[in-house]
Amino acid sequence: MRVKPNGSWRILRRGFKPRLYFFTTKKQGDTDMRKNLNAAIWQEDKWFIAQCLEVDVASQGATPDEAMDNLREALTLHFTLPFATVMPSIQPIEVEVAAA
Repeated sequence: MRVKPNGSWRILRRGFKPRLYFFTTKKQGDTDMRKNLNAAIWQEDKWFIAQCLEVDVASQGATPDEAMDNLREALTLHFTLPFATVMPSIQPIEVEVAAA
């Protein structure tokens, strides 16, 4: 779907118009939870920028498809739960606080 540029987008060269894409963060066939998100893509100089509209994550690529693939990978990493490789040591700490 093509979208007319609004005041927040730069004037783009070579006739490329910003586009909105609808995609999932997982490829078809994966059993993990899926999350449907929207992305805007536009061109700045030689690079295509893809930005997720619901989550503050963006990426770039030499082509629109590469930018979307890079954004999909960045979003997948964003939603991957962190895990500790070394268990943290939790210890109590005493701090002197001035009365308010």
